[in-house]
Amino acid sequence: MKVAIAVEGNQVSEHFGRCRGFLLVTIEDEEIKSRDLVEAPPHEEGVLPKLLADNGVDCLIAGGMGRRAQQFLAEAGIEVYGGVKGSIEDALSNFLLKSLESGGGACEGGKGTCEQH
Repeated sequence: MKVAIAVEGNQVSEHFGRCRGFLLVTIEDEEIKSRDLVEAPPHEEGVLPKLLADNGVDCLIAGGMGRRAQQFLAEAGIEVYGGVKGSIEDALSNFLLKSLESGGGACEGGKGTCEQH
């Protein structure tokens, strides 16, 4: 399984479409096998979901995101944990412990106003 975490420094990015990059984590037998940081390209509709799909991502952990991004991710078969806040390590630990909860995190795309803010 490959998990992507939208990152901003050492935190889960508050907005998927404006994140600095993605930490791609390969998990096998409930253990982390590899971690790779991929820089995000400039914000453009549909680019980030395609990037994740092209990298074989099964699951995304992020803060807020627009409805179109959610739609693109669903079409790519990528499970989304949205509305996640805090450190990357806490999010990853909670994911591995199967205790990570999705808080929704829908935003009005492009306006920078997320429901959780």
